[in-house]
Amino acid sequence: MKHRKTIIAGIDSKQIRLDFFSLKPGEPYNNLKKSYVVFICCFDFLKTGSAVSIFEKYSKKDDRYLGDECYTVIVNATSEELGINEGLKNLFSYMLTQEVPEGDEKLQIMDEAIKMHNTGEELAKMMTLEDKMVIEYEKGIEVGIEKGKSELIIEMHKNGMPIEQIATYTKLAIEEVSSIIKG
Repeated sequence: MKHRKTIIAGIDSKQIRLDFFSLKPGEPYNNLKKSYVVFICCFDFLKTGSAVSIFEKYSKKDDRYLGDECYTVIVNATSEELGINEGLKNLFSYMLTQEVPEGDEKLQIMDEAIKMHNTGEELAKMMTLEDKMVIEYEKGIEVGIEKGKSELIIEMHKNGMPIEQIATYTKLAIEEVSSIIKG
C-alpha cells in the first residue's frame, strides 16, 4: 500500500502528541498514564478482515513487551466480523457514507454537531491550531538535525578531516562547511 508509511507515521505522531500534552514541563516520564491511539480506518488497512486490532511495542530480540502502556488500536470500519455491536456498526456505516442510520438518535446528535462545527470559523481555528502544532514540531526537528549536523562537522574538522571531504560526506558546499566551522 503506497500510503502505509504515511498512515503509520500519523499514528506515531498522535502518540507523541498525546504523551507531550500529558506531562507538564519537568514532570517525570513515569507519570504518563496508560494511553490509546485509536485509528478508525474506512478500509481494511491491515488486510486481515478483523474489526479491531490492538498493538503495543514489542522487542523481537528480547521476546518481551516494552510495558509502556501505550496502545495503538486500528479499527476497520468495513469489517463484517461478528461480535461488533449495533452501535459500532452504525458508527462505521456513518463514517463510510456520512448518512445517519434510521432511528440512531446518538448518531443524529453527533451528525448535527459535526455539521455545525465543520463550517466557517470554528473549523478554520481548529485546523489552524493543528497545522501550527505540526509545523512547529517539524521546525523543531529540523533545527535539531541542523544543530547535530553542525556539531558533527566541527568535530570532524577538529579530528583533522579536510573541509573538502566533510563537504562530500555532508552533501554541503565547501563554503557552507567553512562557515559552520568558523562559527
